[in-house]
Amino acid sequence: MTTLVSVDQTVGDLTLHTGRAGLVSAVGHDLTLLIGAWSAQATVEDDGAVTALRLVAQLRSLSVLRGEGGLKPLSDKDRASIIDNAMKALKAKLHPELVFEARDLQLREGEAELVGTVAVAGRTGSQVVQVNLVRGSGTVHVVGRGDLLQSDFGITPYSAMLGQLRVRDLVRLSADVTVAAP
Repeated sequence: MTTLVSVDQTVGDLTLHTGRAGLVSAVGHDLTLLIGAWSAQATVEDDGAVTALRLVAQLRSLSVLRGEGGLKPLSDKDRASIIDNAMKALKAKLHPELVFEARDLQLREGEAELVGTVAVAGRTGSQVVQVNLVRGSGTVHVVGRGDLLQSDFGITPYSAMLGQLRVRDLVRLSADVTVAAP
């Protein structure tokens, strides 16, 4: 028998991590952005194997969790500007969701590499996600991370100061979720 397990932001965090580059990168911040609204569905077999996964993240729910480095702490105005720039770069008005899908899995416990597709900013591409799944007493703890190049999806990373400060092309999406075992 197959069980469909559905979860959302109430059971864990989905975050986006950016880095900085350029000659004046010291003035910028490495950012951690929280995706405040997301949902995921996993297909789980009787033996506990996860055989399919679909994650949908609402990009308009992004907020700045923290900014590390930089010459000064982030102000509320900085945070608002970061989100505004992210919405433009991600084309969130036209494409408000990031979707990751993986099928034909046999994920049980331990570390695994999931190969699937991600759709963001109107483009779809292959994506590898590293996952660690640990079963506990009545729970399943899942930590996942996937790195993607913004340019692969037609996203131009934010830049300022004539390109002397910019967001790195490589960003990381991370998940840390604990759910009741099916």
